[in-house]
Amino acid sequence: MKYIISESQHRRLIESVKFDTITKVSTNWFKKQISRGEDPHIDGSLLMFLGIKVKFRGYIAIMESLTNFLGIETAYNVGVERSKKTFDTNDYPNIAGGYDFKFTLDLNKSETTQYEFDVKVLPGAEVTLITDGSTHEIKDIVNKEDIGWEIQNEMDEIIDEIVINEIAHYSGFFTIITKVELM
Repeated sequence: MKYIISESQHRRLIESVKFDTITKVSTNWFKKQISRGEDPHIDGSLLMFLGIKVKFRGYIAIMESLTNFLGIETAYNVGVERSKKTFDTNDYPNIAGGYDFKFTLDLNKSETTQYEFDVKVLPGAEVTLITDGSTHEIKDIVNKEDIGWEIQNEMDEIIDEIVINEIAHYSGFFTIITKVELM
């Protein structure tokens, strides 16, 4: 007997197999991290091993795997605890480039597997421009017509990437930055 399936059925079957594989590999990865004394988390090695990029197909499966592995309540608490610290771009040289600032997060909303944060960038935030090597206070330069929007966008991207690495990848909860305020 011959079975004929549609292209969409074939795609769903492939996606289902990929999801199962991602779940199994991720769960084993988290168990190995625990055996090494680490907190279970999504890291670059796991993403590279599975050939998945942040915010692309398959990423949701890894996030769900971590949340399921931890349990929803534990996952929630992990993210909340990790969000209580002051983040410093100097701790993330591969992400921050010429930006030097500290920020805190205020959890303003949480849904099933998602946090929404307001960000407060602490006083003294600076950026060193690639164009001429000059250093500027971010609160002053974001108001400049010619470059301010670019500085704001880059700062937002840095904050987003740090929050993903520090909170989403340890809780399995997605993170949304709702507001960035310069203090």
